[in-house]
Parts: sequence; C-alpha cells; structure tokens
Amino acid sequence: MEPEKEINQYRSEIDRIDQEIMRLLCKRFKVVSKIAKTKKNLGIDIEDVAREEDVLANWRKETKNALDDDFLEQFKTLILKQSKKIQRN
Repeated sequence: MEPEKEINQYRSEIDRIDQEIMRLLCKRFKVVSKIAKTKKNLGIDIEDVAREEDVLANWRKETKNALDDDFLEQFKTLILKQSKKIQRN
C-alpha cells in the first residue's frame, strides 16, 4: 500500500474515533444536566471532591495506565470544568 494512502486510511479512522468521542461527550454532558437539576432540587453543592477523585481513579483503571497521568489530569480538569459550568447554569 502506498504510504500516503495508508496515512489517509489512518486519518479516516481517527476522524471516526473523534466523532464518537464528541458524541459521547455530548451524551455525558446531557447526563450532567440531569444531575444538576437533581442537585439543585436537593440543595446539594456542585463541588464533590471525592467524586472527582473517583472519576480520575476510574479513568486510570479503565485505561490500565496506558495514558499519561498528566494527560488524564488535564482531561479531568477540562471535563469537570465544563460539567461545573453546566451545573451552574
């Protein structure tokens, strides 16, 4: 196979994976909205440090340490920042 064609095939695969990641992120944030409504009704604070640490631990376990810990920390920060933004609105 020609190198350029092979690269294009890999890029197409990455594009499909990226689409799935975005679809799942949208789905995740819809669930966050539901959690926000429930927390508001119950008067529960948005911040939940224990849950945040659980999320990171779950990701580490799921990825079997295949992803760099710094990456996971940064990703967690981005995801939770957006989640908190949704919950505040």
